[in-house]
Amino acid sequence: MPGYIRKFGLFAGFVAYVALVIRFGVSFHFSKIEYDKYLIIQAKYIAIIASGNNTNNLPKLQEVKNPSITVGNKIFKIILLCIAIIVVAIPEGLALAKTLSLAFAIEKMQAENNLVRFIMTSCEKIVTAY
Repeated sequence: MPGYIRKFGLFAGFVAYVALVIRFGVSFHFSKIEYDKYLIIQAKYIAIIASGNNTNNLPKLQEVKNPSITVGNKIFKIILLCIAIIVVAIPEGLALAKTLSLAFAIEKMQAENNLVRFIMTSCEKIVTAY
């Protein structure tokens, strides 16, 4: 059972990594297009200002940050999130696996008419101490 939980944690981390990288790629593409449009509009504004025309009628240009500056930071955050998923999934799964295996053992003992008293509470204490 712990092996399956460990594999599921690794799989969940990998799936999260792939999904977040795809999401990052799509958002980066669209933010790059928006930044390119911003540069074109900014060049037009500079040309209008340099020609000495009236600039009071121009709408205010909203600044758009260059998406290429934050690429490393965003990828680093994605990797940290996936590592956190893997690190959290593995130890949490071990305690759950111990509790489930002890619960199944108690059921089997009860099916065989063995005396089972307060074993589940002691099993819970063992898993909590783990």
